[in-house]
Amino acid sequence: VHVVIEAWRALRPSKRGGWKLAIVGDQSFSSDYMKQLKKVAGADKSIVFTGWQEGGSLEALIAHAGVMVSASESEGLPLSVLEASAHGVGALVSDIAPHREIIKDQSARFAVGDVAGLTSKLQRLLEDPGWFEQLGQENKKLVANEYQWESVAAKTLDLYYE
Repeated sequence: VHVVIEAWRALRPSKRGGWKLAIVGDQSFSSDYMKQLKKVAGADKSIVFTGWQEGGSLEALIAHAGVMVSASESEGLPLSVLEASAHGVGALVSDIAPHREIIKDQSARFAVGDVAGLTSKLQRLLEDPGWFEQLGQENKKLVANEYQWESVAAKTLDLYYE
């Protein structure tokens, strides 16, 4: 998460277009790491720590997000990326295998830990929102076709009958 904050802070405030960075969640972070994140964020009023969210409040945050960023070094099935994609929210993700399975477009991925690379992707998003809206819609179709219960159940049954 510190990579995301550092990349956001590297953008000039005048280039952020009034956007805010919402850091959603906290229970998976140690208290020391949360302190470090808040220190990296400094007094930047455009960075908001929402704490743990679930249900309707989480749904609203996802549905109204302009972008979802995951800078994970390691993941299983990245549910947060799937949730954002299901809403048509474009995702910028670190270039790890689980993210590549969902985010097919290389232009929406950055190297793990690469603050400058993520900053560049965020800048492109702010300058060309049409590019990102298209990626969000492509991701939404992929999730609808590949990750819905009916599709997953049918594929699982097919494996049993092979």
